[in-house]
Parts: sequence; C-alpha cells; structure tokens
Amino acid sequence: MVLTVMVFGGTGQQGGSVAKTLLAEPQKYKVKVITRNANSPAASKLSAEGAEVIQADLNNRESLAEVMKGIDACFFMTKTEFSASDAEEMEVSQGQSVVDVCLFAKVKHIIFSGQPHVRKVLGVGARHMDAKARIEDYINERGLPRTTIILPFAYEHFFGLHVPEKKELQTYTVGIPVGNKSLDMFPICQLGEAVKYILEHPDETISKTYCLSADKLTVPEIVAIFNKHLTPYRFEHLEIDVTQFQRLPLAGAADIAHMYEFLHLATHRYSVASTKNLIPNTLTFDKWVQQNKEELIKHLTK
Repeated sequence: MVLTVMVFGGTGQQGGSVAKTLLAEPQKYKVKVITRNANSPAASKLSAEGAEVIQADLNNRESLAEVMKGIDACFFMTKTEFSASDAEEMEVSQGQSVVDVCLFAKVKHIIFSGQPHVRKVLGVGARHMDAKARIEDYINERGLPRTTIILPFAYEHFFGLHVPEKKELQTYTVGIPVGNKSLDMFPICQLGEAVKYILEHPDETISKTYCLSADKLTVPEIVAIFNKHLTPYRFEHLEIDVTQFQRLPLAGAADIAHMYEFLHLATHRYSVASTKNLIPNTLTFDKWVQQNKEELIKHLTK
C-alpha cells in the first residue's frame, strides 16, 4: 500500500530532507508538501522530483482542512519568527491549527519536530523551544497518534547561525556558548532517514520521543575538524558565554542564549547509540565536513 504523507516546511532544511528521502521511494510513498510559496525555486524542484506542492496558510484552518483530506501521515514542524513580538504565541497558534486539522482529517500518524520546555526549567523562555513544547503538549491533549523527534545542534548551523567569523585574512573563529561541555550534534540532511524508519515501524514508534544525536563534540574538537579539512583556512576557538551571546545583534539572541543555558543545566536524553537504531549510517561531523567542504568554504567567503 502506498502511504500518502504530508510534509510541512518541505522547502526548508527539515522538511526538505524528509521530502527528498520519501520521494526516492515512489512505490511506497506519495509525497505532498505544504509551503507558503509554491512558486519558489525549492518548491519547483520538489514538484519536478514528484511531490505535489500545495500552497497553504497555516493560519487558515479551512484551507488546511481541505488539503489534509486523505492524508495517512504527516511530518510537521513549525518555524519561529524571532522578529515578531508575539513570536511564541503565533507559532503555538499555527501548530494548534495543524493539530486540529489532523484530528479532523483522522491522520493516522503525526511525526512532530519538537523541543523540550525551557521556561519551566530556567524561569526564562527560549521561544523557539517553548512554542514547540507547548504544541506537543497540545498534540497529547488531543490524543493524536504521534512520534516526536527532538533535534540537537545541527551541523548545518555552520551554514547560517554559526558561520565562523572572520578574524583576519584566512583565519576564522568559532564561538558557541557551551563552555567545555560536549555538544550533541546531528546532520539535518539525514532527518528524512529517521522519519522514514518511524513511518515504517508505527507499532514501535508511536507515542515515542527520539532525541537524535550523530556526534558529541566540544567546540575545540569542532575547530580541530575544521582545521583538518578546510585548508588553507585556519580556525580558532572563540570563548563566549551566554551573557555575551545574548548581546549579539541577532534576532532571537536572547532565546538562543537561554537555549544554551538550558543545555548547560538540564539532563538531556540525546543518544548516538539509539539514533543509530533509526539511521545505521549516521554521519559523524568529521565525515559531514569532508562531504560539505565546498559549501562550507562558500559560506566563509560570502
């Protein structure tokens, strides 16, 4: 039987990984993708690869209800608009809309990209994490069959949020406010493999939460891997704490700083070993850097 799967955010990194993986097996999956702009290059590429691309507004439950008819399962993630003053409430509202529509459409399996509660632990929030935690609470309250994936620090952050900063000539600094703590890490490009496993093993995975990790490294170890593979560029560890990070001119800097503070204080369930049960060929960070050398250098020299 062909499973009809709706992928939210299919033109982004997470949804894109899921869509790409499932599209590779058309005999098993019919892939539909919801996006805010069906005419974007990423959406056109997905369409050419066999996905049915649907433009929809997550704030409009009626339009969502229409496109969710006949969906067997969905991968569902939400995006935080850090620049909005009501970013958390806006994200929670959108998430609840999707949950209600999935309930109405009798979707048999929701795979949700979640995060843990930060405000309950620290007393201060990380809006991008607390919103997702609240959405998961709502999924559970509504009684939907769900599997939650919790992602750690993404390798792909080095294409964006944590692109190394130029210090001088060909020397760059890497500053992540985790002190001497090892950082759980995961390549978003392999998220689709985890989702595929979850879809194929519903009896095993429904009601479970998977905290994915493909590698566990300190910042000096990350720097050493960059120096190993990204010659002639040189990299140094820039020591930065959460207070300094919070002052950066970056949308959501306080939220991200609180996230790192949370990582310092809380006990987490990320597991490289259990991740390998879902994805036996998980990429180490070293291997990922080797495979993405040209892309990493391109972002350095922008």
